[in-house]
Amino acid sequence: IMSILHRATGIGFSFGILFISLWLLALSCGPYYYSIFQLFFFNFFGKIIIIIILFCFSFHFIDEFRKLFWAIGVGLDVQTIKITSYFVIFFSLIISIFIFLYLL
Repeated sequence: IMSILHRATGIGFSFGILFISLWLLALSCGPYYYSIFQLFFFNFFGKIIIIIILFCFSFHFIDEFRKLFWAIGVGLDVQTIKITSYFVIFFSLIISIFIFLYLL
């Protein structure tokens, strides 16, 4: 499950970078294009997209940090992998919520 979720969040984060690029492009093109961008992304749908991007980023970051420990041989037994899997999911949700609330 964690492997599939890692791949899915990688794809989601790629789409998130696309939205960030569109935001920067609209910002650089002027106020008219930025107002069009605001219509699409500064509403309920846009906030959901931001939450998904934040979760994808935080999950991917924490899971890669866990894999750094695996690369040096720490935490490779099954029980530790299960515990750290729950840790990654839980703290990804917490970090995503805190960052989203900070951005509000």
